[in-house]
Amino acid sequence: MPLRPSSAHIFDYTKKEWSDPRTLLELRAARWDEIKLARDAAEFGGFVWAGSRFDSDAVSQSRLRGAAQEAAQLPTFARVWTLADNTFRELNAAGMTAVVAALDAHIDRQHALARELRMQINAATNAAQLAGIRWPDPIV
Repeated sequence: MPLRPSSAHIFDYTKKEWSDPRTLLELRAARWDEIKLARDAAEFGGFVWAGSRFDSDAVSQSRLRGAAQEAAQLPTFARVWTLADNTFRELNAAGMTAVVAALDAHIDRQHALARELRMQINAATNAAQLAGIRWPDPIV
């Protein structure tokens, strides 16, 4: 018996092959769930600003936004920030503001891509089309 392609597949002993009994609507919902997971992993997986990789998990996003609010109120703002690779970068008010703008752009890109893939999922008319809709591999 060949390897089971997914937990949804059942083996047809007559045809000697695996088949997926889910309807097109169920397949669309499953693909959308996969895309949302990939979107979240990309959003919370970090971003690069000016050659430095920053964390972007929920706690890091909160810390970055808090620091940017402080920077907006304090022109002499200076902070040494720990980067994703545990190196350090000193940021002034303008730099901190630019980092949060880069974070926002990063998040917007992930959600825009997810919306585009959602439209493709909704337009798919068969399982083969749905199988071709995937989150792109990250650019490292």
